[in-house]
Amino acid sequence: PGVKTVAKMIEELPEDKYSKKERELLRKFALAVSKIESDHNYACLGPRIEKPKSGHYQTRALGRYQIMPREWLKWSDEWLGGRVPAPDPQAQEYFAFKKFMANYDEFKKTYSDSLYFRFFALATRWSGGGITEMVDGKPVPLMHEEVDYAGKILRAMAFKPTTDERAIQLQAEAEFMAKKGVMRTAKRLAGKTGHAAKRAGKAIGRWLKD
Repeated sequence: PGVKTVAKMIEELPEDKYSKKERELLRKFALAVSKIESDHNYACLGPRIEKPKSGHYQTRALGRYQIMPREWLKWSDEWLGGRVPAPDPQAQEYFAFKKFMANYDEFKKTYSDSLYFRFFALATRWSGGGITEMVDGKPVPLMHEEVDYAGKILRAMAFKPTTDERAIQLQAEAEFMAKKGVMRTAKRLAGKTGHAAKRAGKAIGRWLKD
């Protein structure tokens, strides 16, 4: 009670900057994240991160949108001018709104002609990752390790790609996987000795940069 939600903040976005369609999709996105991350529970604690190499090692995500403690501290300082006790419900909503919109505005420029790609990228970014492959000189967001999460979010939004968007994404995925195969070959060559292997490894490295 009394908490101003992300969905409500989205309703108040300026109509001259965000279309009715964009605002509706943003609202659906926020609700989908909230449902999938915590079942709309402000008190939810995620599993403890046990990967030693993770920047979130031995911490747990907090609240309705599962914000990591390190991000909570950073956003408290950046957006509220000081530390806010976790998991304050209103801060949860405000932080999620600010981050959703910062990411959306970035992807609106990157994927100016595809709403689907914007929200696909938005979902993978919230899950902590996301990669891009170029097709015909344009970036295409790929699933990578966040495939399950992005798929869940978009299905919850009832948001499907057009036939052309899916075809472009499949092409991008094929090109990315081909490069991964080349990268594995380069790593194998790097572990070998001999002039020919070193030359081949360097050639593969140049191809990947191009």
